[in-house]
Amino acid sequence: MLVFPVSLARSLAQLRFSTFFSFLISLYIISAIICICLFDRTVTPDLGGSFVVGFKNFDISTFGVFNSLPLIIFAYMYQTNIPMIYYELEKKDLKHMWKVMTYGTIGATFAYFLAGVFGYVAFAKNPFVDKLMNQ
Repeated sequence: MLVFPVSLARSLAQLRFSTFFSFLISLYIISAIICICLFDRTVTPDLGGSFVVGFKNFDISTFGVFNSLPLIIFAYMYQTNIPMIYYELEKKDLKHMWKVMTYGTIGATFAYFLAGVFGYVAFAKNPFVDKLMNQ
């Protein structure tokens, strides 16, 4: 069943199928981080306290945003995917390419933000949870 959507492609080199599969895996990982943070009391014994500690130490600055954005952009390796993305556009022009890149960057930033906040909150009060769970 997992391979069925890939078998519908005209060619396996089509970027949209591999990107969609990667997108689904990313959603799964982000969902797992959020669920562990919100529902697993062995990892986050005091959810409210963890949010207080997490947000007390949470510092957003202009420098931090501009320092993190290139990491997010290069994490998705735009520099190698741009020609392939452009090739698969229906209307090949700068306006549509800019739209794809903007939505991709905003989506990636939001995903990293969710994973970062909930991952930090999950381990804010108990950073050595791996030692507790593996005893």
